[in-house]
Amino acid sequence: PISKNQGKSRWKLFDESMHKAAMIRLDLENDLRRATASMEAMNNEFRLLYQPIIDLSTGNIAGFEALIRWDHPELGLIQPDQFISVAEDIGTIIPIGEWTLRVACEQAVRWRKEFGDEKPLYVNVNLSRRQLVHTELITLLKNTIQQTGIRPEDLKLEITESTAMDSRFDAIEIMKRIRALGIDLAFMLNMNNHREFCALVHAIVTLAHNFDLQVVAEGIEDLDQVIQLQSMDCSYAQGYYFSRPVDSASATNLLRNGLDSMPLAA
Repeated sequence: PISKNQGKSRWKLFDESMHKAAMIRLDLENDLRRATASMEAMNNEFRLLYQPIIDLSTGNIAGFEALIRWDHPELGLIQPDQFISVAEDIGTIIPIGEWTLRVACEQAVRWRKEFGDEKPLYVNVNLSRRQLVHTELITLLKNTIQQTGIRPEDLKLEITESTAMDSRFDAIEIMKRIRALGIDLAFMLNMNNHREFCALVHAIVTLAHNFDLQVVAEGIEDLDQVIQLQSMDCSYAQGYYFSRPVDSASATNLLRNGLDSMPLAA
């Protein structure tokens, strides 16, 4: 049996762990607000990596997804899954999204200038639910296109199945307004979440095609997944099977030289 003293000790430990977690969260929120206070601050602490998106019919690089990393001055490199949900909760996802969009578009313009029009070269930028419903989204997109000089068709905005099917807002109407700018939309399918559910994957791909969205399967780790996707008419994929996310210089080298090895289904 647990004595009263043991019980009190356990509650003390529980309270201390709860307090510690709350303080860590508070520090993260404050650091995020500081890091997103201006474009200059974000330039100092955030950076983008680029993961190739592969055309499954040819094995060629069709574009890149821009992936944000937070280079915290004290904690070092912080992965998105450790801060994006917090940024969503406190609203700093809006300036983070604006910074990501601008930097990715500027990089796409540099690639287009170097490689010309012969490559089907675009950059994918993730669009969260909070960004999608933000009142200034269309204005932001227009301004970014004008100020960076990116061709609208070189920019694709990624949405997930949960965002597309969220009944709390009219995703279809917002997507129509985005398309009116000449920007494409890409439907992201996370194979890590759906690895063993062929029927579900097929249903999601079919849903995306009904929305007339390009489907990009992410999280590809082996050839079996590639074969599965090809059988379902999923045209594009990305993941460690092809390449890890790399910096802009390495991504440029991949465009020049191609991937070393990219076995696809026959």
